[in-house]
Amino acid sequence: MANSGMRARLLVFALASSALTLGCVAGALDGPSAGDAAPAETRIERYCTVTECEREIQTCYNGKSYHCDVCRETCGDPSDDYGAYCWAECNDYCDSLYRSCEHPCWSDSPCAHEGFRMIVPEHSDAELLQACKAFFEHANNDCGADDLPFCSNVSRLYRPEVAKAFRCEAQLACGSDAASCWAELGLVPGTLGEDLCGLCNNGYVCTPENIAAFDDIDGMLLPEAHDAVYSCFSSGKTCSELWDCMDAFYQSIKLMPTNLRW
Repeated sequence: MANSGMRARLLVFALASSALTLGCVAGALDGPSAGDAAPAETRIERYCTVTECEREIQTCYNGKSYHCDVCRETCGDPSDDYGAYCWAECNDYCDSLYRSCEHPCWSDSPCAHEGFRMIVPEHSDAELLQACKAFFEHANNDCGADDLPFCSNVSRLYRPEVAKAFRCEAQLACGSDAASCWAELGLVPGTLGEDLCGLCNNGYVCTPENIAAFDDIDGMLLPEAHDAVYSCFSSGKTCSELWDCMDAFYQSIKLMPTNLRW
C-alpha cells in the first residue's frame, strides 16, 4: 500500500454518471457478500428519493413553466410602465398555475425512484479527524487543490492508524512523493477493486490504477465500514445499482483528486 494515498485521490469518483452508461450488465448480481445486514450504525441503505406524488407535482410545475415563459416573453422590457404591469400580471398568473399543481403528499405515496445513502456512526476518531483536516487544508491552501474530503465521515469510517499518514503528508512540500508515509502503516490492501470490476467491468472506472485505489481504500476501512460497503454486493442488485450503491459510499467521504504532488 505504498502509494495508497496517491491512488485513492486519483480515483475518478464519477461512478453515478459514468458506470451506468459504460458496459454494466443487466442481470442481477451473484457476487461476494459480507452478510445480509451491516452493523446498524454503519450501513448503506436504500431510500426513496422521489415519490410518485412528488413526481406528479414536479411534472405539473414543468408543464406550467412553459405557459409562464410564453406570458413573460410577450411583456417586453420590464423596466418600462407597460412591461412592469405585464410582468406583474404574468407573475400573478403563474402563481395561480403553480398553486393548481400543489396538493398534499402522504407518507404512503408509492416510490417513483430509489437511491442509496451512506449512514455513518455518531462516534468519530478525534485524532484522525484533525490529521485529515490538516493534510487537506495543506493541499488546499498551500498546493492549490480545489476540493476537500468530508473528514468528519473519514474519521468515522477509516482505521485510526491512517491519521499517521495524514500527519506525515501534511508536512510534505507540494510535489513530494508520499509513498513512505503510507508504507509505514503496514495496511494490507483489500480486494474491493477486483470484486467490483470482476462483476461489473467498466472501461472508464475499472483501470488498473483505479482497481488498486479501490483495494487500498478497502484496506483503510474499519471492519464495520468494510461490511457496509460489501452490502452493495447483496443478491438482487443489477450492475447499475451496485455502482449507485458504491457511489453513496464514495460521495460520503468525497475523496476527490488533488494536485498536491503533480
